[in-house]
Amino acid sequence: MDTLYNKYDFDRYADALRIPASWPQLPNSKGYLLFPFELKSPIEYCGLKIERSTHIHLGSRYHAFASNVEIPSWSIVPVDAFLNLLASCLSFSFGMLVQPSFESQHYSLTSDLDKVKIGIHHPIEMHAGHISEEDRINGINRFYFLIGKLNQISLKDYNNIIQSIRLIYLNYHSLYLDINLAYTLLVGSIENLGTKYINRNDKALDLENLKLDEQEIQLKRFCEVNGLSPWFKTHILQNKKLKQKFVEFCLRYAPFNRWYSLKASNPEDNSPPKGYEHLFPKDYFSKEYVKARRIKNGDLYPDEIGVETIRKLLENSYNSRSKFIHNGIGIPINKQNRNRFFDWVTDLTNRQQTLTINYRTLELIARISIEELLSSLASKTQ
Repeated sequence: MDTLYNKYDFDRYADALRIPASWPQLPNSKGYLLFPFELKSPIEYCGLKIERSTHIHLGSRYHAFASNVEIPSWSIVPVDAFLNLLASCLSFSFGMLVQPSFESQHYSLTSDLDKVKIGIHHPIEMHAGHISEEDRINGINRFYFLIGKLNQISLKDYNNIIQSIRLIYLNYHSLYLDINLAYTLLVGSIENLGTKYINRNDKALDLENLKLDEQEIQLKRFCEVNGLSPWFKTHILQNKKLKQKFVEFCLRYAPFNRWYSLKASNPEDNSPPKGYEHLFPKDYFSKEYVKARRIKNGDLYPDEIGVETIRKLLENSYNSRSKFIHNGIGIPINKQNRNRFFDWVTDLTNRQQTLTINYRTLELIARISIEELLSSLASKTQ
């Protein structure tokens, strides 16, 4: 990744996936992409072809899945820049890191040595690299949707959205290093679009109607008494307006009834283990009992806590991102919690537990909201 960003300016080549109306018939270039799973069927779109994966062994513990990419003749940007942009969109579509093999266009998957040189850019452990056929097909369909819609909207909207997709791509890179940074990048990807596509004249964002907490009310009174009202409006209310835009964008383009597409990391058992049915009460695995046990364990669902609570949790996610960037304070995430949507995090100073939006949920919000915005923008151009 460092090699690419030292050589190429992302902004300069960000529009590389915009297919021109006409282009010269030049020989196709090639490169390689590394998937965290086996791509069992090729992906083809307007001259772009991503072939089925080749399995590469990288020693006893690691392996890789490399796919040859035929870069279409309409692409006139450097190969590595195109592959990086393509990997960003594929990572967004599949919800996991797809990595380019940089400066590998002269290698071949028929050579064992070249295979290692290609695969070493994204090694994965032997036990990893498996996804369901449903997830594989959904990822491919989302990629077709994404590329198609990106070519229907204006160049300005395209650049706005591709920058947020890039932040989500960098989030997958950062996830291996620091989940705080990954979480921050997800918030940034949403904020980038919220500031641009939530109307300034929205009544919910009127500076006079913004809801203030107790500390902000006291600060406002102090500023009014001491002639600092302009400072309060510029530094406090405007910052709060940015946060409200973030929240409104999430709720408008990723309403919480869409969150249920997120699969549980710890699926509920609705049936007793075979041969042990007699050890459980008759209604133990009924829908009502399963729900009661889940709630007792603190695994709450969005419709059980309500819109206002979700709004507050989204505000907290924005605040956590700000504290991490400006003060280096870690984001409250419970890495051991296997809840579906929300985590309970214990404050070590007062031993109190607070509810937070977990990483997987925020990632889903970012991806859904971008897709919904993309659909909305594309429909307006038709």
